[in-house]
Amino acid sequence: MTTLEKIKSKVTRIDIDELIERLKIELKIPEESSNVDSEKLLEYALYDTLLIILDVTHLKKVDDSLYSIWVNMIKDYWYLNKYDELVKQSETSGESESDTTGDVKAIAQGNEKIEFYEKGSTVEINGTRYHAGTINFDTNLLREKYKSDLYRHRVMRW
Repeated sequence: MTTLEKIKSKVTRIDIDELIERLKIELKIPEESSNVDSEKLLEYALYDTLLIILDVTHLKKVDDSLYSIWVNMIKDYWYLNKYDELVKQSETSGESESDTTGDVKAIAQGNEKIEFYEKGSTVEINGTRYHAGTINFDTNLLREKYKSDLYRHRVMRW
């Protein structure tokens, strides 16, 4: 059973193919990427976030009431796992690397030392600002962020 078939078996009334097309547009995933299989990465993001939702809510299947929460979780998962950078690298492979420095962070006059902020050192995902290099991604990060949204759909388990 493929990952996509597993996802479809755990979802009711949500058109997975339409969801994938929406995510491709919102995540700016190109139709064809040379080195990275972006469709597989998207399937992994869908499946991993689906498992988080099912685990927290104790549901057997995801209903359409969880659609927007699921989309937002997938976007967070995509950026926090740096899948966007993998896709960009596959697009720009063969092209020259651009300058990775940005604004000046600090200047020391004695040794003439200049420190720069890295470009993209902070990223905002669904209203939450993350600083690059400070996140050790863990699924608990997504659980905690979406706990209140998911608990509204939670089913008691004995």
